[in-house]
Amino acid sequence: FPHMTVAENLAFPLEVRKMGKTEREAKVNRALDMVQLGEFGARRPMQLSGGQQQRVAVARSLVFDPDLVLMDEPLGALDKKLRGTLQREIKQLHENLGITVLYVTHDQEEAMVMSDRICVMNDGRIDQIGTPDELYFRPSTVFSADFLGESNLFNAEVLEVKKDSVVIRGPAGIIVQGEIRGSVNTGERVKFMVRPEFVYTDKDVPSDNSAEGILKEVIVTGQITKYFVKLSDSTEMMSLQLTRREVDKVEIGRPIILSWSKTSTVVLTNITES
Repeated sequence: FPHMTVAENLAFPLEVRKMGKTEREAKVNRALDMVQLGEFGARRPMQLSGGQQQRVAVARSLVFDPDLVLMDEPLGALDKKLRGTLQREIKQLHENLGITVLYVTHDQEEAMVMSDRICVMNDGRIDQIGTPDELYFRPSTVFSADFLGESNLFNAEVLEVKKDSVVIRGPAGIIVQGEIRGSVNTGERVKFMVRPEFVYTDKDVPSDNSAEGILKEVIVTGQITKYFVKLSDSTEMMSLQLTRREVDKVEIGRPIILSWSKTSTVVLTNITES
């Protein structure tokens, strides 16, 4: 509330609950300390930065010790650096207080950073629920595989089913070995996914799968460099690597071999052809 001080904003939900003044002041001071605003209680909201205002909002939602807190994109209006700082603070508060937080976000990275468990929604329905690791490394649906993070996602056909893996034919006729959960039959249409950070370029590393193509584009985003490779059927495959100085020497248009392991290849069944 703009006409109230920070401390009065925090005290409001306690006043509504008819809490005594002494206890109310103690909880307000504790909440201010939690969000590192102990010296800002007498200020008005307009005297605070955007990040400080968000901290006050978080503190006000926690000051009366709720069992459950719903946060609906609370950091959406903030810049990237400040979002990162407040993400860590909210996560630490959650761990310290031990309360349940239901956090709604369209930011995939934020979901991965903040969550113990993620629920991916697609068209109003639950697509998959799991830990960040499960959803990122072992998605069970095409939507989750495509939605969370960057991915190489291709159509394929099952050639052979083994005890703990499957052999498939992917784009440009490449033969790929991958892991699969559930049942699949020879001849079945599937999709396979491999995260681009697990795809190596012209490196002497043990690998189960490989594909040859032409280096089409290199994009340096800072710490990460993205390599885009066109296969013989014009399908594009991406590799992510830590940026090195020698990236300037990479020659666009040269042949390049991509390789990746069976364990980093996720085969997805029950697909809907587009």
